[in-house]
Amino acid sequence: MGRATAYDLTQFAPEEKRQQRVRVVKTDRKGREKRQFKIRLVLSVVILFVLMAATVYSRMRLTEYKRATIAANQELTEISSENAYLNYELESKVSLRNAEDYAVKELGLVRLDSSQVEYVHLNDDNKIESEPKGGNELLEFLQRIIDFLFGRNR
Repeated sequence: MGRATAYDLTQFAPEEKRQQRVRVVKTDRKGREKRQFKIRLVLSVVILFVLMAATVYSRMRLTEYKRATIAANQELTEISSENAYLNYELESKVSLRNAEDYAVKELGLVRLDSSQVEYVHLNDDNKIESEPKGGNELLEFLQRIIDFLFGRNR
């Protein structure tokens, strides 16, 4: 039988302070550069994709606006020509010559004669007087009789 130690006393012995060593770890510089290159490449592709999508979208909207403008211009042209036609019809229906022809032919009217013109003279009193015509004497006489009978004074 060999010699056996029953106890391991080294566990209870004071530990020597070990000085921690600074460990220098060399990083793989090429690996880091490759990772940075890949990240930059991915970001560049994403930015390029966003720019291309924005360009396509803006072209699409521009095309839509051009089509809408062309349609609106066509509608404006149609409406303008319809307006010109309706104005022509209105003028032809309401012109003075047409009105005069209608009055003469349909209504049997004639143009005024100089003997039919009666002039009105205004006095300083802002009264309108017309020249007396014959035949009113009988009416005036009857009016006087009615006024006398019913007690009205002028």
